[in-house]
Amino acid sequence: MGAPPPNNVDFAIVQDTNNPEYKTARARLDAHRSNAVCAGCHKIIDPMGLALENFDGDGGYRTQENGVAIDTSGTLDGVNFTDAAGLGKTLHDNPATSSCVVQRMASFAIGRPVESDTPWAQALTKNFGSKGYRLPELMRDVALSDDFYKVTPPDAAPAKAAANPASTSASR
Repeated sequence: MGAPPPNNVDFAIVQDTNNPEYKTARARLDAHRSNAVCAGCHKIIDPMGLALENFDGDGGYRTQENGVAIDTSGTLDGVNFTDAAGLGKTLHDNPATSSCVVQRMASFAIGRPVESDTPWAQALTKNFGSKGYRLPELMRDVALSDDFYKVTPPDAAPAKAAANPASTSASR
């Protein structure tokens, strides 16, 4: 659950799909990434997104954007790939993928970060693998676990509770 972009980010280059200088998403993102503030996140997210550029917004397959061949190659954790299938193999072979999928699923489910070294995340990751890496099984394990139902009070709750013992509301 990465941080949102800063409020002052200029998306004009990325959003201008008719710019004759930057005809493809890759070209627009390369220009956008020239801003150091943007480069940090984009070096992580762009390889995965650009590997899927052959698919348009409706899921249709395309080989060109604005008359220019689409380049779906990339590198992830030092491993080169040429297309979406190569990205899939790269993710499949990466030992961090299972833990990352579990952390993201659990974090989205409970609305806050889940660290990989927690007993809950470790158990979910182990079960995810033992059940054949099936997302429906992972979702079921998350939803049926006791940790899913634990409520963590907001940061200010202890101070409020101390000031007003009658106020004991907690939220997720």
